[in-house]
Amino acid sequence: MTDSMQSNPRQAKQAHITPVAHKPQTMLAFQVGRVRLVLPLVQVQRVLFLPALTPAPTAAPWVVGMMHIGHEALPVVDLSLRLGYRTPCHYSVDTPLILCREGQRAGVFVVDEIDGLCRPTPLQSERIGQEPLIAQLLEDEQGPLMMLDLEHALNANPPLRPIEAFLMSGERA
Repeated sequence: MTDSMQSNPRQAKQAHITPVAHKPQTMLAFQVGRVRLVLPLVQVQRVLFLPALTPAPTAAPWVVGMMHIGHEALPVVDLSLRLGYRTPCHYSVDTPLILCREGQRAGVFVVDEIDGLCRPTPLQSERIGQEPLIAQLLEDEQGPLMMLDLEHALNANPPLRPIEAFLMSGERA
């Protein structure tokens, strides 16, 4: 750290989140609650609206059902429930969904709104704290974004955060 940065802690803090060098990557931006998230476009197979879902009664509370596409049955994950922003609700036929695939793993995410394509700049090159669902902090001209970690978001048996373990234990009682 330079002498001028040591004498001004605010400047040092700003230097910590300066954009890192990167090759621009096109991403799909969307909203869950009041948070803007992105997924690399190469992981997005299509954006669609909610069809009829097959119930998944033994799945985690944020898996709201299964969607049949071709010969596949894909889990439908409500990201707002998964991130703890709301309680279960009814969905309308115009509820936006994002069908994602990475290698052999695929799933569908319920989101609140699709913002469109963007080319954000990374602010941090390493994982954010202990949050397994967020891979990276980025920004674009509209403000901050968090890149969803698709592998963790599609994990069938994810490790529960303390609040999730507490809520789920209360449901069993």
